[in-house]
Amino acid sequence: MESLFSNFTVLTQRASVASSGSDKTAISIVAMILGFVFLMTVMNYRRRMAEIRYKTIERLAHEGQLTERQIDEFLGTKVRRTAFFMVIGWLAMFVGIALTVLSQLLVRGHDMLIPGVFLIVVGLGVISTPIMLREMRKQEIL
Repeated sequence: MESLFSNFTVLTQRASVASSGSDKTAISIVAMILGFVFLMTVMNYRRRMAEIRYKTIERLAHEGQLTERQIDEFLGTKVRRTAFFMVIGWLAMFVGIALTVLSQLLVRGHDMLIPGVFLIVVGLGVISTPIMLREMRKQEIL
């Protein structure tokens, strides 16, 4: 009876090891598909909101109720662009820091050191570029 139990245990362990690889693959594929669907839904929603905003601004501008400064203020493309660059820059920096730390913690993780440092430098550049451009515009250099 004990040998039957040990054989059953060995078989279940082998089955779980064999299925875990395919389960992880299936879960990652489903996660990517759901992430893509979510991304497309968010992008479609933002596009529709932007269309509504632009049509409203256009109608108000044709009626003469908005000045050029108000139109620029309502569109706010500079603010959104700056926020986008800041988010991308911070994400790149944090991923770079994580890769750099992991490269030092893992025994064979030295392959992640150079990409980590590269991402930190790129993230810092992406964060500082909108700030630099804003300051240059204030000084009327650009």
